[in-house]
Amino acid sequence: AEPTSEPTAEPTSEPTAEPTVEVTITPTVTATVEVTPTVTVTPTVEVSAGEISSAAVPGTWSSQYIIIQNLGSSTASASLALHQNSSTASQTISKSIPGNGAVTVAGSEITNSGSFAGVISSNQPIAAGVINTNSTGKLGDAYAGFSEPSNEQTIPLIFRGHANTKTTFYIQNAEATAQTVTIKTIKQGNAVETPSGGIQVQIQGNSSVTVDFMSSSFNAFGSGNGAFGYAIIEGSGSGKVATLAENVLDVSGKYQSAFVQGLNANAGGTSLVAPLIYNSHANFNSGLNIINLTGTATTVTLNFNADAGAYPSVGSKSHSVSLAGNSVVNINMAALNKSKIIPTSFGGGTISTSPAVNIVAVVNTNKVVNGSFAFSSPAVNPGLATSNVAAPVALQLGTTGGAFNSGINIFSPNGATGVTTQWVIANTDPPETYTISQSFSNGVVNLNAATLRKNGQLPNKNFVGSVFMTFTGGSGIVVVNNDFASGGLSTQMLGVNY
Repeated sequence: AEPTSEPTAEPTSEPTAEPTVEVTITPTVTATVEVTPTVTVTPTVEVSAGEISSAAVPGTWSSQYIIIQNLGSSTASASLALHQNSSTASQTISKSIPGNGAVTVAGSEITNSGSFAGVISSNQPIAAGVINTNSTGKLGDAYAGFSEPSNEQTIPLIFRGHANTKTTFYIQNAEATAQTVTIKTIKQGNAVETPSGGIQVQIQGNSSVTVDFMSSSFNAFGSGNGAFGYAIIEGSGSGKVATLAENVLDVSGKYQSAFVQGLNANAGGTSLVAPLIYNSHANFNSGLNIINLTGTATTVTLNFNADAGAYPSVGSKSHSVSLAGNSVVNINMAALNKSKIIPTSFGGGTISTSPAVNIVAVVNTNKVVNGSFAFSSPAVNPGLATSNVAAPVALQLGTTGGAFNSGINIFSPNGATGVTTQWVIANTDPPETYTISQSFSNGVVNLNAATLRKNGQLPNKNFVGSVFMTFTGGSGIVVVNNDFASGGLSTQMLGVNY
């Protein structure tokens, strides 16, 4: 399948009953605090194909892995506060994390059922991440906690029935007291939001709400083919929010689900970095959806660097497309492969504009082989690249595709020559660590946990953990994939720059 702004999936005739899924994402309250998202399920709702909301998928969701990574050298005292529609936490879970170590939060430690928003507080800088899975629907996704919630976040791709894809918003109030949040949805080709003035929702302090974009509140946006665009989520006054959107494709009971995190204003720009792009590698293909936030037409150029270790003959390629003002354009890697512009490969790249205009972008990737593999990650401003990056969730749970395995792809926008990675096994004190260094080739480094285990650089055992990365001669942006091949699902999250 080719991931574009019009994703496709293989239909199936199997009837299913779809439960409503609520996902909540958590922000941080200070620069040293990160947040954790959780996923829960409400009772089954019977719906027919074509009427299904983006939050209605078969099976049940669970937060399979919640990991907190201590970025400091001293022991961290961390607490996860879980909120259910109240500024008062329904439960608080405390953890002690050794310096440069990591711990997990088990589902069995959460005593109540339901949908939670969580806030992790710590006396040391931390990163946090979650992997959510749905084995029945063969769906999964992952995201890192927000260390910097903001007054305004942009979600770079939303759907209201376009290409059978539908969006649900998950919005957390990052303030301790209630506030009214405005959801502005901008249809591709339009300069202003529809409905006019947006939709307002009241959210209790530290809590979250689920908003179905297919609800009648958004009827003015339209539905069906052509009904896609982007969203701006605004807090009240200076109030801060953390946001997430779930885009679900449904074709006759076959589902693909991808979560897109909201972007702060500093994530967009006149040029962006996309650290992982697939071009028919392992049956995965990427579509780059680029949104012009201005009324000025521009030319968008993708400069793609193939991973030289896997594809030494591809090198660097470029492709340009026109982008009208206040509009969206898609660069489809499968189409570029078919037209022999960019051969089969994977790697990273930059997205530039001329004349320079402000853009945001998201990279959608999918395949339909043994399930509904799909994931998304935003392209980000190269100014956010740093010399240190954390990957809070790193898994090696088997070398044959029968369980989760992490792949880390690193792209340097400014000529880093090497990276030193320190893998840490969660729940070990002192931390059990393994150090692996690798040189950049064509601006790209790829590290596969299963391969590193097979060649003796990682331990010959299953593990759950985190990774610290330090760059030499430059900085980097990181994407972490966690694939579960035989389970038919895959997840992706950005690394945490610090």
